[in-house]
Amino acid sequence: MNLQGVSNDLSVFNGNGRLYRLEGGALVELDFVKAPVERASVYDIVVVDNARLLRAYDPSGKIFLELPKEPEANCYATRYGVLCCRSGLCGLIEPGVSAINFEASNNEGHELRIASDVPVLLSYGDKQHYCRPREPLVIREEKASVLKRLVFEAGVTHLLSSESIVVASPPAKVSVEAYGRVYESTGLHECGGLSLVELMIKRVEKPGRVKLEALGREVSEGQSTICTDRNPDTLFIEAVDAVSGDRVGVVDLKPERVFIPGPKYTVNVEHGGESSTIELRVEDGELVRAVLKCRNGEAPLKQGVNIVKECTLPAEIYVI
Repeated sequence: MNLQGVSNDLSVFNGNGRLYRLEGGALVELDFVKAPVERASVYDIVVVDNARLLRAYDPSGKIFLELPKEPEANCYATRYGVLCCRSGLCGLIEPGVSAINFEASNNEGHELRIASDVPVLLSYGDKQHYCRPREPLVIREEKASVLKRLVFEAGVTHLLSSESIVVASPPAKVSVEAYGRVYESTGLHECGGLSLVELMIKRVEKPGRVKLEALGREVSEGQSTICTDRNPDTLFIEAVDAVSGDRVGVVDLKPERVFIPGPKYTVNVEHGGESSTIELRVEDGELVRAVLKCRNGEAPLKQGVNIVKECTLPAEIYVI
């Protein structure tokens, strides 16, 4: 028989898988302990540590703890309660429920947050992280795209066993409210393409590391003017993760189409001796950079009325 400890100041022995207390020179079986007993320890409380099951009894013989466990977890009776050790972790096992909470979130990067009532070893990737009771542990995946869902897969080792967890972090929310106009003209306009796109973004909700692009150009909240060599039927706005380079379409809108006719010119010429005064009215249309070229110089033109004095004829209008 092997001595297992002391109960009510009396020695307790383990023999043939049963526990006996030495009372008045005789061994009396502790019949409240369920046999067989593989390992046991006694410190008033009785802890029976079988390979895959832990049981603990109070001094009156009432069971107060019964939990499954892994064989490598070793548990003992102490003056403070049931002490268990496994994989370098040691702690007291209390009756009731111990919680290990996992929560994944995504804002400026994917995060896995672990909060535990008991000491925990977390294996993630090629690293191990120690989580102390009531001291939350946070693991960040900053290089992963915030625009896509990320799955955290980890191994969790606690005092009695190990578990595998799979927790999904959602894609970041990107919301854009916008409208657009496409201006078409018969010729060139102020930005030199076939059409001019006016994009108005009224509201944006996104992480700070995400930028927005439309027609290959970065855009932001407010009005953007984009020159293009085509007349787009649809305006696509993409969200781009500045860290990972990942991109996701968030808006495709049908723009309002506006046709801009070619400009009309009305010219009045007042002839002088050696030069003339020209009144040139530019109406309608989308005026690009244009000039009136006289023999003795040139003058820029704008929408509305232009008066050019001392112009030596002949004169011509040039669109740049």
